[in-house]
Amino acid sequence: MSLRHDDTDIFDYTPTFDDFDVNDNENNSKEVSDSDIAGLSQGDGFPMTSFQTKYFVVGDGLTPYRMKRQALVEIDSRRSSLHSMIKSQTKAKAELAIIERDIDIESDELRRALIKCEYDDKLYDITVWNHKIPQARRELKEMIDHLRSLLPDNPTVEDIKNISLEDPEEERAYWQVRMAKQTATDLIAYGRIGAGQMASIMMMDPKDQEAVVSKAIEYSTKLNNTLDRLDGNARQKLLGKDTRDSSMPRIEDSFNDLDPALTSSQII
Repeated sequence: MSLRHDDTDIFDYTPTFDDFDVNDNENNSKEVSDSDIAGLSQGDGFPMTSFQTKYFVVGDGLTPYRMKRQALVEIDSRRSSLHSMIKSQTKAKAELAIIERDIDIESDELRRALIKCEYDDKLYDITVWNHKIPQARRELKEMIDHLRSLLPDNPTVEDIKNISLEDPEEERAYWQVRMAKQTATDLIAYGRIGAGQMASIMMMDPKDQEAVVSKAIEYSTKLNNTLDRLDGNARQKLLGKDTRDSSMPRIEDSFNDLDPALTSSQII
């Protein structure tokens, strides 16, 4: 582990507005100091990753129908956020120009010092927006690309408009899948369906109730079998006897079975 402190201890470090220039690659090979690390933390932030988007944001929609709708909601949210950021950046730049003008005409040194503090605040705000706006643009593009992956090749404007149209059968399929997964979680964790979950199931149509419970039992059985296999593999590996049968179904196959993309033709 490498520990290094530059000549100016980090406790004496004062952030500046040009700590880090994302386009400056001339000093990439120099040994990094404490103050360098503090400055580099600005970077361009940490935008949402493709993996995160696929499995935990859009993927939470469970069915293609709902995933497309969720992707469109996320795109709209990021579009609105980007608009707000750009407006804030423009406003900060205008305010900075006004403050610069006030500094030039202010003769009182103490008032000039106060105005200079306001100037530093606005300059910092602009620096923050300079880093956040590219990050927001990347997240928006990432979400748009993910939506495209859920659509046929060369999608049309009509394809996008149709996403917002409610499809009763697809909506029914989505709720069957969601309720079945939640019920399966209860079965795996507690060995029975929880009272709250059962109350929700009882509010559904009897045919949907049957579909949900049946699918939940299927899910929980498949997942328990997969967990049992993994447990046996792990025990053998810890004992230095990794004798896993190559013909044994892969975990990917088991979990793929837990993610059915139901369509109206597959629901009861």
